[in-house]
Amino acid sequence: LVCFHRLGIILFGGPSWKKLMKFGHEGVKLVDFSPCERFLVTWSPLSEATQSVIVWNVATGAKCRSFAGPKEIGQMVWPIFKFSHQDEYMARLGEDCLHVYDTDTMKLIKDKTGKHTSIKIDGIKDFQWCPTENRVAFWVPEIANNPARVTIMDLPTREEVRQKNLFHLHDVILFWHPQGDFLAVKVDRHTKTKKTIYTSFELLRMRDRNVAIEVLEFENKDIRTVAFA
Repeated sequence: LVCFHRLGIILFGGPSWKKLMKFGHEGVKLVDFSPCERFLVTWSPLSEATQSVIVWNVATGAKCRSFAGPKEIGQMVWPIFKFSHQDEYMARLGEDCLHVYDTDTMKLIKDKTGKHTSIKIDGIKDFQWCPTENRVAFWVPEIANNPARVTIMDLPTREEVRQKNLFHLHDVILFWHPQGDFLAVKVDRHTKTKKTIYTSFELLRMRDRNVAIEVLEFENKDIRTVAFA
């Protein structure tokens, strides 16, 4: 149980619901736990711009690192960080890049030259971690004469597993299968006149050789969401 207070939050738990830990972050408004509950992320509009987002170690209460974040809740996309399935990495969107941090060091992952750098991805709009592997799927819109695309990338190696180009794209939503066997891509496209939007689904079979892609079209054109059982 998380209780919000003026000076931070208090975490209660256990059979007797006793106080477990206190995290000092004045004016905190948003919190999020990592999948394995090793880390807690808090956001406060009252902190300095460079301190508005803090990542905490849940077990020790120690501050792992602070980050810059929006000052207004209306500017916030929450959670600001998304964690890998075993809390080894956390990532956030940047301007034309993806910031991926090693949670042991709270530093950016290394590139092929050994430097700690963000992953350059022009126009990246969204990404989702695979629920069973250190792998992300992300998409970028059409830029100039380059088509939109969905890419699957292994981390921390930054190796691209599969890429699919998309044309006349309006929007994309990414859905991972719970065991990571499939990636479903909901694709909203527009006609050449851009007056009509239509939807299709592309299913990437992650366990198939070369990651086979199946296009799913439904007679019911009103279908707008998808979920795996």
